[in-house]
Amino acid sequence: MGAITRSPWVPGEMEGSESSRDRRGPSEGSGLVIGRRQLSLAELWAFVAVAIPVLALMVPKLSTIDLAYQVRAGNIMLHTHRLLSTDLFSFTARGEAWLNQQWGAEVLWALLYRVGGWPMLILTRALLAGAVAACVFLACRARGGGTKPAAWLTIASFAVWLPGAILRPQLLGLLLFALTLWLLSDRERHPARLWWIPAIVVVWANLHGSFFLAPVLVALAWLQARARHDDRAKAGRLVRVGVASMLAANVNPYGLRVWRYAVGIPANRVIADTIVEWRPPTVRTGPGLVFFLSLAVVALLLARRGRLAPWPTLV
Repeated sequence: MGAITRSPWVPGEMEGSESSRDRRGPSEGSGLVIGRRQLSLAELWAFVAVAIPVLALMVPKLSTIDLAYQVRAGNIMLHTHRLLSTDLFSFTARGEAWLNQQWGAEVLWALLYRVGGWPMLILTRALLAGAVAACVFLACRARGGGTKPAAWLTIASFAVWLPGAILRPQLLGLLLFALTLWLLSDRERHPARLWWIPAIVVVWANLHGSFFLAPVLVALAWLQARARHDDRAKAGRLVRVGVASMLAANVNPYGLRVWRYAVGIPANRVIADTIVEWRPPTVRTGPGLVFFLSLAVVALLLARRGRLAPWPTLV
């Protein structure tokens, strides 16, 4: 195998972010030799952190409970060149008005299905999961974590979001959430990249109803900047990006109505009481148990630091 270059998801070294031991590997000569290039153990961990989600999601079968109708809806729109505005699939609501906010994801699934059928969709699920992991890893590195600790955190986070890694529009939302988180985490080194976020929201608002989380993340970053007494220029940039992101969400076929959709779904008591993924997390389910265990681990790590975490960090 030919020589490889540095893994693309490992950014340049940050001063003080890790020791020389982490940069070179635990000992002289350690690591994996590929071709003429020696891959350090730290770099190997970075590769593993992204490879695990990809490999893990290449194995399970696809759940077609929602995916099948979404592929069908996308095919109908590609064939008619029109958005679906009435329900064609529900027995009890056929012909009624449908605010199809996830139309973009449906068209995407249909295009991928046309290219390679179900195997292409399985591959897509795995690659999306790897992209989520890569963004989480980059966010950890941007916050000053060493390569190996960032890799461990990425692997641990995968255990928490794995139950949601189903090929549905929510997986696209998960990727865009992680991407936004990385851009905000790396804003000290690349402040201009913050303006990618409104563009991300334009795409997000046409894929999944979780798009409102982008302005929420920007608002949390602004709180952090205020608490750290950053200069006004940095805080002001976050305000402008946040406002632009809220406006960008309206660039969709339904305009302001997507906000009502995003808020109305979780506020609907019938949905919250009857649909599993909208119920509050509980230790009586596997995903809920993992979620609460992750909170306990985070609390333990914060307690072991020996110093108080700033309140914006806790928020």
